[in-house]
Amino acid sequence: MLVITPPGDYVGRVQQQCSWLAPAYLVRDAADQVLYVVEGPAQFQRSALVQSEFKTC
Repeated sequence: MLVITPPGDYVGRVQQQCSWLAPAYLVRDAADQVLYVVEGPAQFQRSALVQSEFKTC
């Protein structure tokens, strides 16, 4: 997912990292440097309406 400011300037992107255990997302700046790693919950839910907690590394 691209991150763009209202005038149309590219700020960075969010990239999903492949993992078998838990979903992880890399938050990258415009220079493609990793700023944050966001890890999702390592559980499988039957419903998409269940609230999940994410943590940053």
